[in-house]
Amino acid sequence: MSSNTDQPVENPIQKYRNIDPERFEDSHHKDWDDRQGIAYRRVSSEEQAKEGRSLDSQQDQIERLCNEMNISLKEELITDAGLSGSDFDRPGIKEILKLVDEYEVDYLVVTRINRLGRDALKTINLIGRLRTEFGVKLVTNRFKELDFAKHEHRPIIITQAGEAQRTNESRSESAQRGVIQSFKNKNWNAVYDKPPYGYESTNQGWIRPKMSAAANVRKIFGTFVSATPSRAYTETAEAFPRQDFTTSQVKEIVSNEIYVGWAIAVIMDTCGLSTNLFAETKYERELVIVSDDLFEMAQRKIERLDELNGVDDTQRGLEKLEGTMESVPALITFPEMTLRCPNCGQPMTKNGTPEDPERLSHYYRCSDCGNERLFPKKRELRRLESELSDFKHYGGNGD
Repeated sequence: MSSNTDQPVENPIQKYRNIDPERFEDSHHKDWDDRQGIAYRRVSSEEQAKEGRSLDSQQDQIERLCNEMNISLKEELITDAGLSGSDFDRPGIKEILKLVDEYEVDYLVVTRINRLGRDALKTINLIGRLRTEFGVKLVTNRFKELDFAKHEHRPIIITQAGEAQRTNESRSESAQRGVIQSFKNKNWNAVYDKPPYGYESTNQGWIRPKMSAAANVRKIFGTFVSATPSRAYTETAEAFPRQDFTTSQVKEIVSNEIYVGWAIAVIMDTCGLSTNLFAETKYERELVIVSDDLFEMAQRKIERLDELNGVDDTQRGLEKLEGTMESVPALITFPEMTLRCPNCGQPMTKNGTPEDPERLSHYYRCSDCGNERLFPKKRELRRLESELSDFKHYGGNGD
């Protein structure tokens, strides 16, 4: 399986730098009364209700543009409704490429360049490809005709595509900071889908120990610490048949610092080309279920078991990320992991594995906008481990 969002994109500025402005001019030279075009509009779910960004508004603007530029549309307006501009596998983009291949088209009409996409390199690559392979120029509300083959137009296209990506990254960063602030204000559900085992939700949105399950947590830690090293996880799971724990769930429980009162949320925002990490650590005495001594004994045993099994630090980190991601609400959270789409904030779910069996990363797909990405990448894991080491046992914000 391949992920559209993780495929390398050739630098279109270099790729199309020597386009001949006269190419296609013989076949596409048109009288004023014979200009042919296609038009495209798009809204993402978060933009749908914003003034000036609705599908109807875009249609009105496109109709005015076509009248002003005397462009006749070959087909009905191409529409992507509720789809992210970071996803270039959208049906509308495919339809654009299909139509310019089928028809003699002079112009692609859009209200703004950011309607085509919010990934700068992929947007520029698309515009360059349309001009180079099909002779199609761009028409926008602000700049009217834009020809990527002309040196005076190219900086405008590049700047507008870059601004679209920066706006998307800024929106994503603001959203992630809002999530962290909500967690800081004791809103557990801002980051996590459910309380960890041994806890229940409060009416105020935080968590508290659930008495019957909390007693089991203490027994789980005690069983794990005293279990036979080679079968520690299995013996602990078998000791609680009614709960039907898996060995992965046991490992998640005995390594989770929430049980000694540390509520930790870490968000890695991987929107666009940048990676930002936001973190919040809260110590809450009322969350404590097991003693510090018992927890440390469990951690030492986990480390010994990893050494016996030949698990290095990187693999241990990947396993911790991978083993605790069920419905991932990139957002990542630690130590109980979740992943949310950097474009729309909705949960992402596992969507296959990389071709390389040595890697523990997976592809994830957004349930709302369809965006896909590989997670975690090695650089993300290294960044996460580095940042966590700085604040792991200290309160305050680690962004």
